[in-house]
Amino acid sequence: MKTKILDIIKNNKKRFSQIIKRDEQLNLWVTSNSKIQSNNYAEHIYSALNGTTGICCNNNKLGFISVNKGYSFCGHASICKCNRENSIVKVSETKKQYSDLQKHQIEHKRTTTMYEKFGVQYNSQRPEIKLKLQKPKIDPCVQAKLLDKEWMNLEYNAKQRSLVDIGQELGVYYGTVGMYCKKHDFAIRQRSSYSLIELDILNYIKSLSLEVEHSNWDVLTNREIDILIPSINLGIEINGLYWHSFNPNQHCKEEDKHRHLNKTLDAKDKGIELIHITDYEWGTKQPIIKSLISNRAGLSTRIYARKCEVKTVDKQTEKLFLDNNHLQGYVPSDTAIGLFFNRELVSIMSLGKSRFNKKYSIELLRYCSKLNTTVVGGGKKLLTAIKKRYENLKMISYCDVSKFSGNVYIELGFTKIKDSFPGYFWTDGDSVISRFKSQKKQLAKWLVGFDPNLTEVENMFNAGYRRYWDCGNAAYVLT
Repeated sequence: MKTKILDIIKNNKKRFSQIIKRDEQLNLWVTSNSKIQSNNYAEHIYSALNGTTGICCNNNKLGFISVNKGYSFCGHASICKCNRENSIVKVSETKKQYSDLQKHQIEHKRTTTMYEKFGVQYNSQRPEIKLKLQKPKIDPCVQAKLLDKEWMNLEYNAKQRSLVDIGQELGVYYGTVGMYCKKHDFAIRQRSSYSLIELDILNYIKSLSLEVEHSNWDVLTNREIDILIPSINLGIEINGLYWHSFNPNQHCKEEDKHRHLNKTLDAKDKGIELIHITDYEWGTKQPIIKSLISNRAGLSTRIYARKCEVKTVDKQTEKLFLDNNHLQGYVPSDTAIGLFFNRELVSIMSLGKSRFNKKYSIELLRYCSKLNTTVVGGGKKLLTAIKKRYENLKMISYCDVSKFSGNVYIELGFTKIKDSFPGYFWTDGDSVISRFKSQKKQLAKWLVGFDPNLTEVENMFNAGYRRYWDCGNAAYVLT
């Protein structure tokens, strides 16, 4: 079979997929040996021939090129460790292919081009680039104090001031102060000045009889994990909306759009799943946050799906259940299907037309269970019911990387296809401005000083609002 398929591919470069698919025996062999979930039949052929899964070692979906070339990278280097490592290896291997003479010729051509265009030998010697490289991400006066070991020793060690206290004086995040203390080889002591929210979450975890570490500087070396639960490898970051957002008119440092995502990925490399909780979320969704933590610790009430009844959920019940049990609350849907235990709704999936990717007919909009409850096998039972209702189901869903690992999707048979760039929302430091309300066409209705000649971002920054970047979303599909 394999030899026959390879011959067809060789002799029919444009029509091989159709030929193989129409041949009953060949098609059966391909579908039986393919190890992927994809709408691309050529990818199924490649998988069957080579035994590939289309997933990298970091659980990211590989980009398929063609049946002859196979797969490309599995995500941007900022997202996937594989690509970072592969890029380094490829560059090194490419350099080895050149002789010393060729390397000299390439270097000579590069140098000549630089002199012709910019009058310097290296890009870093250009005045505008030098200025950019030399410009600190924080105010030079503030950086001077942070670099001054004597001043830092006086404030942090002699006066026993907290990182938070010093950070507030200098106008920087306390983690930045901690990073410089580590550079000065100061022993980082346990903080004595914590936010009330941080203490609330810490006390809640202790009430669950879980071992917990507060202010861990060991896992990420020069960065702190606010709360660490070693027994389940779970880290919790408490992100104050003000300190974790940005406005160029209020800060001299540059905006770091990947700040939260990079910390999540670095923690993942160390075997720690990191979740981010804002002070706003704790204030408005506290019961759901507590349930999320207890679920991760395996301390929820367990109900078995086989004892539940599958039924369609009416709109009023759907909205009430999602608002009370899902972090993002209710979103308009076409239908919702739930599991009922002793006539009580305990788990729900809401569905609608795919909003962002029209390749898929259905989007799984929301999936959650009752607070502090785990419905064992619930997801599979709901999906089975959904598949019976929709023929040729092609479903997509999105996972909030700041809260979830996406493992539940993999367990349900979904395939990860991409990671999105971090998204953002606007805040005044205390509350969240919805993305709909902050669209430029909406700003004219409520923003004082709105200028139609400026962009959404320029208007919001000028009005004093701050931009908070999340960790982005991971897209999963089921076909």
